[in-house]
Amino acid sequence: MNYTKNTGWYYFSLDNRAPSWSAVEPFYDFILNNKGNGPFGVLTDFYGLEIGDCIILRRYDGVLYHNTVVTGFDKNLPLVSAHTFDVYQKPVLAYNAKAFLCIHVTGVRKI
Repeated sequence: MNYTKNTGWYYFSLDNRAPSWSAVEPFYDFILNNKGNGPFGVLTDFYGLEIGDCIILRRYDGVLYHNTVVTGFDKNLPLVSAHTFDVYQKPVLAYNAKAFLCIHVTGVRKI
């Protein structure tokens, strides 16, 4: 866990959690810029993804609006699962998004 207020990675309850646990933009910022405790990753493309990596969806107005987890592949294209509206093994290209921001989780750091 990274207990840095507002920019960390922690969850105790609905009332005591880092924004990165429940909002897409803070998660995106955290996972790509984390230098402290917790997971970190890099941007990649569909072919650099593995199971457990993330794909964040960007709307046509530029807003990051949904985070998904890669849970499989079909013909080298990622299948994702998510919880906001429960989906399991959904082809990521079935989402209506302007961009798919692929994040390969490269590790977890404990300092």
